[in-house]
Order: sequence, then structure tokens, then C-alpha cells
Amino acid sequence: MSSLPPQITFAQLSKCTFDGHYTLLKPIGQGGYGTVYRAIENPSGDTVAIKVVRTPEPGTYHAELLDLEVEAITKMHVLRSLVPLRHIFEEDDFTFIVLDYIDGGDLEGPIMKDRLFVGDNERVRYIFNRMLIAVEDVHAYGYRHRDVKPGNFLVTKGLERVFITDFGLCSKGDGPVKDSFGDTGRGTYTHLAPEGFAPENEPVRIDGAKSDVYALATTLFQMLYGEYPWIQSTLEDPRYEFFLESREEFFNWRDAYAVDLGEPGLSPDARSLLIDALNPDMDERLDLYEFDRRFSLIDDFFGSRDRSERTSEPPSLESMSLFVISGESDESEEAPVTPQHGLAPLEDDIADSKVADDEERVIRRRRLTIRNADDTRDN
Repeated sequence: MSSLPPQITFAQLSKCTFDGHYTLLKPIGQGGYGTVYRAIENPSGDTVAIKVVRTPEPGTYHAELLDLEVEAITKMHVLRSLVPLRHIFEEDDFTFIVLDYIDGGDLEGPIMKDRLFVGDNERVRYIFNRMLIAVEDVHAYGYRHRDVKPGNFLVTKGLERVFITDFGLCSKGDGPVKDSFGDTGRGTYTHLAPEGFAPENEPVRIDGAKSDVYALATTLFQMLYGEYPWIQSTLEDPRYEFFLESREEFFNWRDAYAVDLGEPGLSPDARSLLIDALNPDMDERLDLYEFDRRFSLIDDFFGSRDRSERTSEPPSLESMSLFVISGESDESEEAPVTPQHGLAPLEDDIADSKVADDEERVIRRRRLTIRNADDTRDN
């Protein structure tokens, strides 16, 4: 896999005036096409986040991606589930996208390092529900995110709000399309659906909506287990190969390992949802609304911690690395690193708070609006 491009440094930006309104403080994120800086907006004094991208040559594939990113965030800026957009400008061969600064950071650290969601039904339900809504919002506008992962969801401190961000790889349109993006498809390889892995520069048939579902399912797996299911969904990865050989057995063994650690395995409903949403056959994979519907019907995501109730023996020590892919494992260097961490612990009564109640009412209204809009288009 190719490494991330070099960070865009202060020295490279020395000729920029930053539109006369911004003072850059320090880099807080690095992606495939740019660097994100924390900055101060003048004269308001507000803290903002500025994504800095080298402006590509017109007519190139990178120019097409940047144009689509700007189009998407401009059209969708009214959505509560997106990081609020403030300003976009160009200077000295760079494009600057100015967004609100979200003080809780992204969800990669809380999910993988802190493992805040393992065994906690309400945390999973509260946060993943809002992640689903964010992706549904994007799809309702006709876009596909194509890089869904914990690192692209930002939260306020205390987890009251969840925002989706980084549309640098998004696509547009319904149904399967031909897509080519080097040798790893479009997205982050740990969350990339199997159809995204193709020979370099060879177009492959990809449904962007189904790709987002696969990435959401991978993210849900991370929340429930605190680990990646596999590093990449190809036969080169023994974990994924094992999943293909027997999906039920994969989860039997994974749950047995969890119970041996004193953690719960998954409930039958949660397991069934993940199996169907991670289906290697793109056409048979759940669509987003069915994934959402089944998620909302699950009362308990976790199973028993009792060793006597496990359905399989845990894996041997020799095969233990088949499952341990957390931030503490020896294989963690293979996984993408998100530089922006930090999240205040979730308060026990957050589901009963006024903020939570208000958010739930907004979510229910938005879901109804999105579905009615879809029905109107179908008719």
C-alpha cells in the first residue's frame, strides 16, 4: 500500500496570506490529498479547521475529485450531520477549505484505543445511529462518501453531536459504475469492500452506496469488538480468507476469544447484521436503509461473557493474531493512524439528556423526510 503524501508544511505556505482572515496554528490531520490545520479566524477569534490541498492541474483525476468535494460540501452545508462549512478560497497553488473546529476529535481513538463501546449497548446505539443518519443524509443528496471510517466522523466533547467529514473521495450517482483508483479502489483499505481491490488502473464495477454500507459494517465491527475484522478484504489476508470459508465459524471463534478476555461476544441479531452487511457479493449485500432498519430493531448487541455458553473453543495461541488487530497489537503499524484523538468519556445518562432527546426528534423527522423524498422520486 502506498503511504500518505508528505505533509503540507508552514514553509510551503509562506507566501499565502490565508485570505487575510486566518492564522494557522498547527497540523491536526493528514489525508491522501491534504493536511488539516487548526487555525484562528480573525477578527472573530474563533478556532477553525482548515483543510489545505495542493490545487491540481485542470482536467486531471485529482482535479475532478477536488471539484466534486467542493460541490458536495457546498450543496450539503445545511445538513446538521456535516461539519459546518465557513469558506473556500485559493491562494498560491493551494485550495483552502475552512470548517468549524469540532473539539472532541474523531472516533478512531475512542473506538480502537480506548475501546469505549465494547459491551456498552447504549453507547453503540447512540453513536452509530447518528453515523447512519449522517451517511443517509449524504446519500439523499445523491452523493456517496466512499471513505467511511471512524476517522472521518468527528464528535463534540461528551459525544452529544456526530459529524461526517472529508469528502475528498466522494462520488456521485446511483447504482453500479465503473471506477478506477489505483490498486486499492477508492477509500481506506481497512474499510474498502472487496470489489474495490482490482489490478492497477483496471476499471471495476462498484456501487458506491453498497461500498458505504460495507465500510459502515466494518466500523460497527470495530465498535463492538474494539478491533478491525481484518486488514484488507482480499485472500492475501488470512482473517478475511477465514471469514469467506465460514462466516459463522469466524464469528464463533471471534466470540470465543472475546469471552476468554472477559468481554462479551455478539448477540445473534448483531452477528447476522454484520454477516449480511459484509457480504462479499456486492449485489447481495444489504442496502443502507435495510441496514439501518435491522440495526434499529436490535435490542442487545452483545452476548454472554460466560465461558460455559460459548459455541466454540477460542483460537490457539498460534492463530491468535488472526483476531488481535487492535491499536495495541503488533500489527497496528499496518492500520491507518489518525492523528486527531481525544474524547471526553460518555456520561452514563446521555441517552436521557435533553440534548439526546432533541437529537432523537430531529433524527426521526429527518428519516421520514428522506424516505418521503425517495418515494416521490420513485413515483
